[in-house]
Amino acid sequence: MTHYSSKLKYGVTDLGQATALVCTGHQVVDLLPNPNSDRVTFYFEPSNELDKTANAYWTGELTVGAKQYSQEMKNLKSRLYSLRRP
Repeated sequence: MTHYSSKLKYGVTDLGQATALVCTGHQVVDLLPNPNSDRVTFYFEPSNELDKTANAYWTGELTVGAKQYSQEMKNLKSRLYSLRRP
């Protein structure tokens, strides 16, 4: 689990976590490649609700619809692949 938090942005590098956050209504506000690796960081606006949702994801308490999760993951992967195209 890697996440970065500041007053302006909350970043995660885990695609599964980012997908779960989107499924629960949190919007990706930025998507940036990490210059030191082949990973990408998904940035969200920080909030208490986002922290609760992220914690619920990591403890296994978060539930989201399977179809929505699959669709949102496809959407995020599409955004990832568009970063790699010249």
